[in-house]
Amino acid sequence: MKRLVLSLELLIFEGILKSDFFVNIILRLGLLPFIRQTYPDQHRFQQDNDPKHRSNLSKRFMQENQINWWDIWPSESPDFNPIEMVWRMMKQRLNKKKPSTKNDLTSGIKDFWKNDLTVERCNTFIDHNFKVLPVAVFIGGRATGDLPKKIFPERSRSRSLSYFNDQFDLEEVKERLAAVKY
Repeated sequence: MKRLVLSLELLIFEGILKSDFFVNIILRLGLLPFIRQTYPDQHRFQQDNDPKHRSNLSKRFMQENQINWWDIWPSESPDFNPIEMVWRMMKQRLNKKKPSTKNDLTSGIKDFWKNDLTVERCNTFIDHNFKVLPVAVFIGGRATGDLPKKIFPERSRSRSLSYFNDQFDLEEVKERLAAVKY
């Protein structure tokens, strides 16, 4: 299956995000038209376990509009949640720029969203799960850290979850596992 990730326009707002704003502005005016235009036949929407994402209002909206989403997701797990990798990367970029005003911060976020967060980068974050999931299962559900990179140095692009599961039977992978602490 070919994965394609395109981004919505960045929405920066002030205040605290509430369920009604999330549904009526972000989902209804942003996500829904994006899905219908970009993925009219098939999509999978992922979000974290934020209470606004799990609210009855949000769930009802997604059901009524046939948004195919994963209702269960590990909360804030950088091992399994690609968006956590996005936030980490954005924080690193912003720390280098050292914004000193609200405008600097907003400008830095917009620059990151436009120039650093490419389709290729997003697909890399998503593909990373194909390495991480088998490793997490193998080590009993503990945090994986950089273990997936040490065990599977090759790119995960176009490789399936079963491919990485099967790799644990190879002598070469067994040797890598023996060489690292987990």
